[in-house]
Amino acid sequence: MALVDTRRRDSQRPGANSALSRALRALIISVSAVFVVVLLVLPLATVFVEALSRGVGEYLHAFADPDTLAAIRLTLVTAAIVVPLNTIFGIAAVYAIARF
Repeated sequence: MALVDTRRRDSQRPGANSALSRALRALIISVSAVFVVVLLVLPLATVFVEALSRGVGEYLHAFADPDTLAAIRLTLVTAAIVVPLNTIFGIAAVYAIARF
């Protein structure tokens, strides 16, 4: 006995291609795009503008400063410790959620 697929395709759904549906879809996509720009692109652009405000030479010269090198080293060591720990605890949490 064959099973009959009773689900409708999106194009067969009532109102699927209506102007209101298209407008709502465009509005949701636009709001999402604005959030991405405001929360990700704008701060990143601000960081680059401020970092390069005195020129690329001055930006590269800052890497010779011992404080800059210490900050980079601290960031890399912290990331090298935290990423494996987060991975282990994340896998443990997933196992506990899935198992129990």
